[in-house]
Amino acid sequence: DSFSEEAKAKVLEYYDNRGLLYDEEATLEQAYRHYNLDKMEFHTYLLEQFISPAASNENIMTFLTSVTLPLENGKVGHEIRLGEIFDKNTGEHISGYDIFNCEAGKAVDIIIDAAFSEAAVHYSKSINADVRLKEELKAAMKPEYIILWNENFEVAFPAGTLETFDHCFIIGLDYTDEIKAIMHDWAIPDTAW
Repeated sequence: DSFSEEAKAKVLEYYDNRGLLYDEEATLEQAYRHYNLDKMEFHTYLLEQFISPAASNENIMTFLTSVTLPLENGKVGHEIRLGEIFDKNTGEHISGYDIFNCEAGKAVDIIIDAAFSEAAVHYSKSINADVRLKEELKAAMKPEYIILWNENFEVAFPAGTLETFDHCFIIGLDYTDEIKAIMHDWAIPDTAW
């Protein structure tokens, strides 16, 4: 359940070209400023990025990139979660929108609507009435926010992406018949990592 040497080289090249998703020097300068302002109240800053396999099938392998960034005071960080999908035979990167067998806008509508329907079932107060949030999620959606796991997938909106939330907002959906109907068969993982 892994890549050929050729495909592995292509995946490594993708990550090398993308590089770090944070500015290390700017964060060090920010921490140093905070330290000099108040040494007694200084908190260590957490800054990290890691990439881990998420799921696979005979055609694809998916990864999660997680970036933890400190806030201004260094006390609490926030995480950015991004998904990557690769063709196991060629190592080519596959856009999160290419996993759908319909136009991306239609897929996004179905995903967001399904998330609100599922939330209405699980919570006593239905968020289904929040039309503004629904439209905001649909407008903010990007293919890299889609993370495929073997039993479900998530859409992770980073902090600052939505006006409605200061923190990240994550939607988790099972591979229901409704979701499978908009996905290519080759895009549904069956193995966890």
